Amino acid sequence: MTELKSFSGSQPDKNVVDEAIKEPFWGLFNLKGKRRVEYHFAFWACFVAYHLMYFLPAFSSQQLDDNLQVSYTVYYLRFVPVFYFSLLLFTKLQRRFKGIPLLVMMLLILLGTMHIVTLSMYVVLDNIYTLRQLSPAFETVGGFYLKPPATRQGWEWFIFFYDVQELQLLILPVGLKMVQFGLRQQMAQAEFERETLRTELTILKSELEPHFVYNVINSAYAKVLPASRAAAGYLDKLSQMLKYTLYETGGDWVPLRAEIRSLKRYMQLERIRHGRRLTVTWHQQGKASVKHKVPTLLMVTLGENAVKHGIRSHAGKSTVRVDIQVSSDSLQFTIENDKAPASGGAKKTSSHGLGLKNIQRRLALLYPKRHHVEIKESENSYSVTLWIPLAD
Repeated sequence: MTELKSFSGSQPDKNVVDEAIKEPFWGLFNLKGKRRVEYHFAFWACFVAYHLMYFLPAFSSQQLDDNLQVSYTVYYLRFVPVFYFSLLLFTKLQRRFKGIPLLVMMLLILLGTMHIVTLSMYVVLDNIYTLRQLSPAFETVGGFYLKPPATRQGWEWFIFFYDVQELQLLILPVGLKMVQFGLRQQMAQAEFERETLRTELTILKSELEPHFVYNVINSAYAKVLPASRAAAGYLDKLSQMLKYTLYETGGDWVPLRAEIRSLKRYMQLERIRHGRRLTVTWHQQGKASVKHKVPTLLMVTLGENAVKHGIRSHAGKSTVRVDIQVSSDSLQFTIENDKAPASGGAKKTSSHGLGLKNIQRRLALLYPKRHHVEIKESENSYSVTLWIPLAD
């Protein structure tokens, strides 16, 4: 049985937001996302009840029948679908648009949705009760909505201004949602900046040792070369690998050619190290252009994971399969490794966890909604396939 996991670009991990929320004040906006249904139900119940209590006393001088009570309840409940439908479209549009264009589109969407929902409400109420049996306001305003467009006079088209007026009742729920959205974005950004700072400090603390090791390897290469060219060749590949990680991976991006070359060099080192126990198959379709760039150490990290959880996890033989497909604007990279045989008939699960999670988090930050990661795991193998656009 093969287990398939698929990941696409997504918003920051909920744990990031949870860790960032420490002040009781933020509980007002429910940033942790707990008990969302209860929060939303309570808000809209209060919303409808407040407006009914404010409006219905106007009928204190006349008898208020059940039909009218139901009608006014439906009247205020119509804001619920308008709000959630517009919120759904906002979550889609804000990935592609920002600023004034997004604001204008959302205002038009709110206005159009309000008109359609209000028209639908009057159609339903007219079919159930007929508007004449309700209040004069329902009969007058509903009559404007239900009048066929072909028979409307010029001033009757101003019914859309009624929709604009009604949108003011959504100021509170939309305002709360926008504040919540802004706070989430700020907290995620703050956590990302803190994580970046911690990473930079870790790199600075550990910078001296790799440089020292690199110099020692170069010195050893000079000493070993006269005695064993094979050993010297291994040290040379190791030196080039360390040079790449030290001097060419300082930024977020590296040339795709350099990353592929470094991955190939790493696989050669592991083959020399493990001998006949490790087999590496390599397939590449398409050539990397000079302008193509990928996230630093992306492919090398996946290669190291494949070897670590393949050949190093047991004493038998193992195969690592590398497949690289390069097009003019995208990269598909697949790496698969054999898993250790399950002992005692039990299925052995892979522990690729931490390295793969870090890669997924980086991809989510560098390619929001523009990448895809697919994981396939069976009893005998484990593979990771990723699709990313190629940066220039």
